[in-house]
Amino acid sequence: MLIISDLVGRRNCGVDTHDLGAPCHSTFRNAAGHVRADVRIPDDVVERYGGGFIGMLRPDLYRRMLAALPEGMLHVHTEVAEIADRGDHVELTLKGGSTVRTPLLVGADGIDSTVRTHVWGASPKREHRLQIIGGYCPMSDVAPSASSIREPQQARSRASWLRVVAAGRDLLAEGGYDALTISEVCRRAGVTAPSIYARVDGRAGLLRAVYEDVMQDVVASEDELFGSTEPSVAGAVGAAATVFDRHSALMGAIIRQAVEDPWLLSHGAMTSRRLRSRIAGALHARSAEAAASAARVVYEACVFRTIYGPTFWSDEPETLDEFCARLTRVAEGVLGDG
Repeated sequence: MLIISDLVGRRNCGVDTHDLGAPCHSTFRNAAGHVRADVRIPDDVVERYGGGFIGMLRPDLYRRMLAALPEGMLHVHTEVAEIADRGDHVELTLKGGSTVRTPLLVGADGIDSTVRTHVWGASPKREHRLQIIGGYCPMSDVAPSASSIREPQQARSRASWLRVVAAGRDLLAEGGYDALTISEVCRRAGVTAPSIYARVDGRAGLLRAVYEDVMQDVVASEDELFGSTEPSVAGAVGAAATVFDRHSALMGAIIRQAVEDPWLLSHGAMTSRRLRSRIAGALHARSAEAAASAARVVYEACVFRTIYGPTFWSDEPETLDEFCARLTRVAEGVLGDG
């Protein structure tokens, strides 16, 4: 999408913008049909610029931009090896050894930008957890940014922080969120309260740090179990049920607390959808729709067992094998295979 300012800027640079106008009342909706944005372009803007939102596929735009460049201006397949700031100019050393002088260097060379590394130094890439499907991003499905954990820099501080997270995990598994108190974590980890507040924003921040640590283990279990299972209903059910069973105490505490914690609910929803999709992919179903329905049944049954335990429906505990066998029959019925 190009908006008015982009259109004017490109027109001023000599880019052909003829027949791009698409003045209209535009709405943007997510996959569920909910309106996420309602754009009404004022009449005077439409009249002056020939449109509000301008529709064009990116390759078409690039072709027009390339056509507007003077001959010999664009050089491709030329890798920059070194950058040197000479005060009144910038000197580039290319991979082949030749040099280029320029009064201005703009770093627009992508995620592994040489210019960015020169200015700011190397830094790790961060996962933004955006799901972009079909050219748009369903923002209602994107969890808000995680509360930042101020990572310790010194080895002793890192060791202390690992003890804090471990103590937090133990307390959460033993007594849920009510047991996860700063004072008890300090006692078990042998640290002071200020050292925890230096890393996270209070008790809620500590819970989020513990959650992220737990989810790393959960994802590792998913990778192991689904990666070693042949696609089948029984295999998908067994993998999903075992993931929940391995981490039942912590996952149960997290699920229960998510009712009271919007941050936890949002992030939990994201991880739940990912696992549900993984279950669907492992079911070996005849249709994607049937797989999605069966995966939801499997996921919800695993959550129910995690929260209420194996004795909810009967005084005799249902073993994991019995649970998997029963749930496999249910999933096969949903898929029409039973």
